Amino acid sequence: MYLAFSHLFILILLVACAQDTAVDNQTTEQETSKRDPFEPQFGDGFPYDGEKLIYTASWPSNWVVGHDGKPYISDRVKIYSNYASTNVRKQIAEAAESTIDSIFKFIEMDKSNFYSFQFHPDYTAGRIHIHADHNENPNSWGLAYRDGILIKSLEAPVYVNNPIFPRERWDLILNHELYHVFEFLLIANPLYQQGNSVWMREGGANYGAKHNKTQTLKALQDWQTLMADIPGQGNPIAIQVWNDFPAVIIGDKRTGEYYEFFELGVRYLLDPVGLGKTMTDLKQHYTNLGNGMSFANSFQSVFGISISYYQANYFDLMTAYLQNPDRQMGSSRYGKTD
Repeated sequence: MYLAFSHLFILILLVACAQDTAVDNQTTEQETSKRDPFEPQFGDGFPYDGEKLIYTASWPSNWVVGHDGKPYISDRVKIYSNYASTNVRKQIAEAAESTIDSIFKFIEMDKSNFYSFQFHPDYTAGRIHIHADHNENPNSWGLAYRDGILIKSLEAPVYVNNPIFPRERWDLILNHELYHVFEFLLIANPLYQQGNSVWMREGGANYGAKHNKTQTLKALQDWQTLMADIPGQGNPIAIQVWNDFPAVIIGDKRTGEYYEFFELGVRYLLDPVGLGKTMTDLKQHYTNLGNGMSFANSFQSVFGISISYYQANYFDLMTAYLQNPDRQMGSSRYGKTD
């Protein structure tokens, strides 16, 4: 089910630059002069053949990528783009650096551990690559893979003078996608980076992005009513792999509606008044996956319940959890919620 390392290498190289020319290089570190062996050209397409991207990236998307060969480089990120100005590339780098610091705090690791992660050899040089797309892919918002992300540029038309998609939405997507990268790096073994289930991977990214939208029992009940006639009745724990989404949901491009309930499921696991597990437990789960343990076995070992039990009892457990006044609330743990 999982792609070989060589396939992942090809995927990552498509977002890389054939040259290593920096714009306003902020570091004194000498960039490698070794050229990428595949030397992709501006406008090369993202590889896509059926399910390939399901097992190489955070979600399946036929995202066309291209850049001008002039990355902006900061301490831990490298920003590629096709049209973004130098100033916008700098803004994206600064936002990413701040987010990386926040994620380290969130996962309870010292940020000095960044360089101990297993980045792609002879390629990333200890940096996360970010491709800032202008408007080549109007229906795609963000995508993460082992060593980097694709995201809309801050200058993309959809973000300019558009109150529906303010800067806060871009920040949320950046946080979500970078958390995916950290999950992949914590799993470490590229053969098993997709070992986590879809619901836990996407829920974990929303949790890590501090986007805990569902806060009331009514929101949960409204979801159950909305999904009553849909296969699976909207149970998020049923979504183990991408094709577990009901066909009508995929066809109508409504998969994103599940994400807040994915996040609720992860939040419950790590809340002292929920299942009571910790970030240490979650990181052990990632380690287990990287060692080749199945998702079901790791989940049972780390969280002490079977995935079948969690799926069967999800709505009952969340109903009780959302009525607990001591649960993790957006106002205290995460700041503003919507």
